[in-house]
Amino acid sequence: MVGIITEIAKPTGRWKYLILWFIKSKEHRYSEIKAFLGDIPQCSHKKQLRELETDGLINRKIYPEVPPRVEYSLTTKERNSFLLLI
Repeated sequence: MVGIITEIAKPTGRWKYLILWFIKSKEHRYSEIKAFLGDIPQCSHKKQLRELETDGLINRKIYPEVPPRVEYSLTTKERNSFLLLI
């Protein structure tokens, strides 16, 4: 139980919980996440996503296409934590 509480308390930031909630069920592209969050500055959006990735809560998958496509999804560990909370 302590591990779950640690993971829940880990993300700090105004938008992180909304990002995690939005990508809980499937992969989403950067633009989809930005559209969901609405009026968030681009620098904040990028920073929040990078911090979540560094913390090991989300995966970032880059497709070698032109233009580049990047999709974000929950890590397996984080997906299991969401299932425990529901």
